[in-house]
Amino acid sequence: MIVGTTAWMSLWTIQAAFADDKAAAEALFQEAKKLSGEGDYDKACPKFAASFKLDKQLGTLMNWADCLETVSKVASAWARWNEAAEWAKRQEDKRLSYIDGRKKGVASRLPKIIVDATAQTPAAAELTIRRGNAVIVSASFGIALPTDPGTVVFSVWRKDKKLHQEEAIAREGKQTTVHLDLDAI
Repeated sequence: MIVGTTAWMSLWTIQAAFADDKAAAEALFQEAKKLSGEGDYDKACPKFAASFKLDKQLGTLMNWADCLETVSKVASAWARWNEAAEWAKRQEDKRLSYIDGRKKGVASRLPKIIVDATAQTPAAAELTIRRGNAVIVSASFGIALPTDPGTVVFSVWRKDKKLHQEEAIAREGKQTTVHLDLDAI
């Protein structure tokens, strides 16, 4: 009997937490809609993101993508529209053609940055390149990677020591290349 009661209490706790998450997600969503209606997209976008994290709904994802696009975070918006399109395909959702149109529209605005990194020596091969705080894997070198517009910081590291830093400006619809000669660094 104790095992059954313990299992029931655990299930009840999980369900109560899930209900709280859904309620919080709805409150966040409503506040985000209000803020976006007032034109305050900078405050609305994080609320759409938080709502989606608590309760994954296609409509919330679409609103978040729209918000990101409005504040010119086009790579982030494009990623959310892609996610929404995959979701709509799986669910055979009638909004798929709308989502695909939005995804294609934002794709033409994507800023892209190519990291051209050369390393001939074993010492250079041990270095890591970061974009912001994220490590860039060598497989992505030479590929035009979408990014949000603005200043993008690249740094070269040996273990926990930064050796070099370079900035690139990402502009909507443009492609930029960052050249890093790791042997020289």
